[in-house]
Amino acid sequence: MLAVITAILIFLGILLIASIIGLISNLRVYRKATYFTVRRDSARKVRRWFIVLIIAIGGMAAGFRLRNIHSDEEGPPSDITTPASPTVESLPIATIDPSLTPKDLREAPPTITPTQPTPTQTPTLAIATAETSIEVPEGASLTLTAISSRITANLLPLDPGDSFAAGIPRIYFFFDYENLAQGVSWSQVLLYNGEVVRSQTETWTWGAVGKDVYYYFETRGGWPAGVYEVQFYLGDQLAASKTFTLGD
Repeated sequence: MLAVITAILIFLGILLIASIIGLISNLRVYRKATYFTVRRDSARKVRRWFIVLIIAIGGMAAGFRLRNIHSDEEGPPSDITTPASPTVESLPIATIDPSLTPKDLREAPPTITPTQPTPTQTPTLAIATAETSIEVPEGASLTLTAISSRITANLLPLDPGDSFAAGIPRIYFFFDYENLAQGVSWSQVLLYNGEVVRSQTETWTWGAVGKDVYYYFETRGGWPAGVYEVQFYLGDQLAASKTFTLGD
């Protein structure tokens, strides 16, 4: 058993190093990229590598704990007979359910037992704002003006509306904004049938005033039919939201 745990720890160590390298390299791309889409893709990769990093750290912590427990269990028993080899009275050792993997132990929320279900996600989103010292200026506003599944060559909405065919790969959201400042935290959220399916937070880089600016959400294979809602936040305050539907 100890040999298996040691092999797993070696694999997790390699995964930890790879995740650190991936995290650093994508952070560099994110900071140097001039195009919004490149920065957004780099941010997604940063989040994925960060998740891998957490998994590796949690798995290694659980692995070391399991190895210590098995080392204690496989050690030779001893009796309290002579001062030369003192021992202590055997105490009950808390055992770990062998059906649980290191991943299960890591993912179990600290306030509940691993056998309890994950708390149900609520429609109200608690966003985490970006780390920035720039406050949202007084009078700042962001107004949704159109939703579209396509755009023109001039980067304007093509056939905007609030109902579209299911299976479209991208949904564009056009908006105007005023009195904003570089570095302000802003967030974009997409809900599907009342549950959050996309959420991203970053710092504002588009200047103080603008019109017909767009942001889009995309997915491989196309978005399924249902009721959607888009939400834009400035800081921790909801600045704009709109509901739309996708159907067959």
